[in-house]
Amino acid sequence: MIRQYIERYAEQEAVSLWHDSAGILKEQYDAVLIVPAYAECFADLMRVTEALTKEVDHIRLLQIWVINAPEDADVDHLEQTRHCWNECLQQSHEIASFSNMVLRRFAFGDALLVDRFGEGNQISPRQGVGLARKVGGDCALVLSHSGNIKSGWIHYTDADARLPRDYFQQTTGMGMKCSAAVYAHFHREEGDARQQEAMRRYQLKLDRHVTGLKTAGSPYAYHSIGSTIACRAEAYLKVRGMPARPAGEDFYFLNKLSKIAPVISLDGAAIELSGRISRRVPFGTGPALSSALEVNASRQNVNDITNDITNGIVDTAIVQYHPDIYRLLALLLAQVKVFWHHQLSPEMATESLCKDMQAVIVFHGLDPELPKQWCHEQGLTGRVEGLIRQSANEDAFSRHFHCWFDAFKTLKFIHWWRDQGLKSIPVSSVESDAI
Repeated sequence: MIRQYIERYAEQEAVSLWHDSAGILKEQYDAVLIVPAYAECFADLMRVTEALTKEVDHIRLLQIWVINAPEDADVDHLEQTRHCWNECLQQSHEIASFSNMVLRRFAFGDALLVDRFGEGNQISPRQGVGLARKVGGDCALVLSHSGNIKSGWIHYTDADARLPRDYFQQTTGMGMKCSAAVYAHFHREEGDARQQEAMRRYQLKLDRHVTGLKTAGSPYAYHSIGSTIACRAEAYLKVRGMPARPAGEDFYFLNKLSKIAPVISLDGAAIELSGRISRRVPFGTGPALSSALEVNASRQNVNDITNDITNGIVDTAIVQYHPDIYRLLALLLAQVKVFWHHQLSPEMATESLCKDMQAVIVFHGLDPELPKQWCHEQGLTGRVEGLIRQSANEDAFSRHFHCWFDAFKTLKFIHWWRDQGLKSIPVSSVESDAI
């Protein structure tokens, strides 16, 4: 299976490793960590694993640093990326080199440097960080298959992350019943008072969304943050690697993995992520903070900002989905069992679902026909009938249903109801506003 993947889907670097003749595969490591880096500095790359390398010196770790830049890179960002590469070379010595990769030995251990910023190697803006992660993942897959990586896990993070001391121990000994794991995380507060408050509220937005999904009974209730993901190498292979997208690659990657086996949320020590402002990707933490701060960019007096935050009147432009959307989602997901037990009349089960939803939306003055409209647009009754025919038992039906109504469809469901009138609401730091 891996040979087919290498021949059809793998990136050029993995193909080179697969046909290695330079001796790079003579090395053996306990674990592998992939870090894409665009417009980062060597000092930040060093800090990613600083805590765990001091604590766990018996683990031999290979880091794969995909030093990358898009074809339309900002001149300053490209120069910063080039400087990072050169400093990496200055702070290490070479073990092996071929193609656009070089295996270097640093004081902290080994890193496979991948040049994806040089002329001819740059990344298409349409593929972005997703391709950078895929390059690293494909290389890790080959090294895992060849026995150079003992662990069956592929770990991802980013250059602005700080990993906890027990990072690798958290996935050690996990059963085979999961495809991936998502680490706990928190964003460190950076910048002035307004930026810090925006970061706090953005974190609340993320946490409350996952809580809402979990309360509704969704199997997709996990954070989708690329710097907190670890997946099994065999699962990576089955889903044909990381999606090559400029943003959202983590969301779609976990969506695919969760259809193979559950994605587990770890409850160990958290990864520390940056709360910095950034516009290097279309959406995510950095752009969200930037947009939120632009709303009140004209207010320059930091003392006034601090006073406003203290008094609870600051507008950070961070919003969260309306809590009642998760109530509607819960009604839909609870109906899965009903669909199976009323297979002779899925249409009646759909009508029952619509009535239950009406009880929620009429409170907001919305059209009581909206639940029927959504079910009609989805072809829900026909879809359920088809899934029932494919299913030998209730477990199979539930699995088929959630493969159809996946993380992407769940998000579309949420956005549909938001656009129909259950508008997003400002995130408040007050705990009572939580879902």
